[in-house]
Amino acid sequence: LEGKSWSLAAGGFLQADSVILDQSAQNQLAPVGGEPLNTERFLIRRAHVFVEAHRNALASVIEMDANTVKGMSVGLARAELALGRARPGWEAELGLGLLRIPFGLEVQEWDPDRFFLERSNVSRALFPGTFDLGARAKASWRFVRAQFAVMNGNPLGDASFPARDPNAAKDFVGRLGVDATVAGKIRLSAGFSSLKGTGFHAGTPATKD
Repeated sequence: LEGKSWSLAAGGFLQADSVILDQSAQNQLAPVGGEPLNTERFLIRRAHVFVEAHRNALASVIEMDANTVKGMSVGLARAELALGRARPGWEAELGLGLLRIPFGLEVQEWDPDRFFLERSNVSRALFPGTFDLGARAKASWRFVRAQFAVMNGNPLGDASFPARDPNAAKDFVGRLGVDATVAGKIRLSAGFSSLKGTGFHAGTPATKD
């Protein structure tokens, strides 16, 4: 939709799964937490709906996620406000909100574009979720791509404090790479990523001597 001042776009995707056979499945409950251990079931892995709005250099996007991985869950998946400028050969953008973490390739891929349905174990171990709250700057010049972000460090999907930050220290994440068309449909994409942050260890309450 296009108006005099704003242009709107909406979309989404759905991933419905059926797990037929899983050797680790059990018709029992976990001793700790009481969660079902059966994984042979039908489920909605991801159901996303998003709305994007653009006006001159200003852009915003809101994306919602619904799934039944651990029971019925509906929540915010992405919420970003960005200010950008583009010229022939280069573009730059500043963003704030719930952003995609600028690290590596898999973390930045949009789910429908991923060759495999799920990210690798290494990627999920480092980043249980692909979105985190923070501020980001990114720029491109010809085939060079650069991104830098300051983030809370507890992304969506984190086991302890998802979308929160138990300590004041922030994580610094960045990526520098290239993305170029070599010939025809042959495309070269490579880069280096960096992450620097401070972990959190909860203390123990004070007690008497």
